[in-house]
Amino acid sequence: MKKILFISFSCCILFSLIAKAQRIETLLEKNWKFTKGEVAEAMKPEFDDRKRETVTVPHDWAIFGPFERSNDLQEVAVTQNFEKKASVKTGRTGGLPYVGIGWYRTTFDVPADQTGCGMMVGSPYQTEENLAQDLLYIGEFRPEMVGIGPFIPHHDTKFAEEPAGSVDLTLFLLSVIRIMLPQVLLPATTALGTLDPRGREKGFQAGANVVMPNLSPVKNRKQYELYDNKICTGEEAAECRGCLSRRVESVGYEIVTDRGDSPMMLH
Repeated sequence: MKKILFISFSCCILFSLIAKAQRIETLLEKNWKFTKGEVAEAMKPEFDDRKRETVTVPHDWAIFGPFERSNDLQEVAVTQNFEKKASVKTGRTGGLPYVGIGWYRTTFDVPADQTGCGMMVGSPYQTEENLAQDLLYIGEFRPEMVGIGPFIPHHDTKFAEEPAGSVDLTLFLLSVIRIMLPQVLLPATTALGTLDPRGREKGFQAGANVVMPNLSPVKNRKQYELYDNKICTGEEAAECRGCLSRRVESVGYEIVTDRGDSPMMLH
């Protein structure tokens, strides 16, 4: 049986490690709490409305009255009746109240966005204690996606002469995070493939389950070169997609391009 690997698309100048929650539309018509008249502090979220009337909207709260002749008095001349002098009339609303204040309150749950965090392994001045602290934070935060890859220097930065991060340490940390968060989205980053020709394949075997093809136009890729010697910058999008598929299949996985929402969102 082949294992499933999610594909994460990179279409803009920078890709995001935060997977956005799917848009959900909810019809808020039921379970409203209604109070006729002004109510002090009813605008506050903590206001206790449990004993208030439960209604469905749209709701005609005037139907409950009181039915009073004085609710709709008006002094008017009905020209259709050839009246020339105004007189007091009623009955336009059947004696129902048609002005006043009413409070409607309801509550609903808003699904949390899927969140992500990560770390760059082997960053300048990074210590083993820093990595341990990062792991503790990831365990407490429990994000839906964790992006982790080795540091690679860029020639136009002050870290140009710093050594690159360790592929082996990155793979070890991928495995640790997979054990900590069994359902997390965990990319095998392009940086792994840049430092090791089979770095991404090794990432899949260490626990990664997301890949990120480069779909940006070739002519624009040099404008956001994050580090030196990045792989796949000269391939067209279709070529990159095909190359990734072959690499993924070589280690027993297959790519799917459906929504890759984390199963952690269901818990």
